[in-house]
Amino acid sequence: MKTVTKTVDELIKDDRLETLSDMVCKGQPIDFSEAIEVIDYQENLKLERKKNSFMYKVKRWIGVTS
Repeated sequence: MKTVTKTVDELIKDDRLETLSDMVCKGQPIDFSEAIEVIDYQENLKLERKKNSFMYKVKRWIGVTS
């Protein structure tokens, strides 16, 4: 399993993982290794969105990080 270290724009462009993610949301079965990839992909998306949010940048500038 490879670790995804890309920006949000690059992550969103991963069509295969987006398709697999949609399949998971619809309850369609996928391979276990693909499910792990989708979980990792979604966690990285969430983290990148948080890092790029305005409030997170303000908190980081002030010195408060959570």
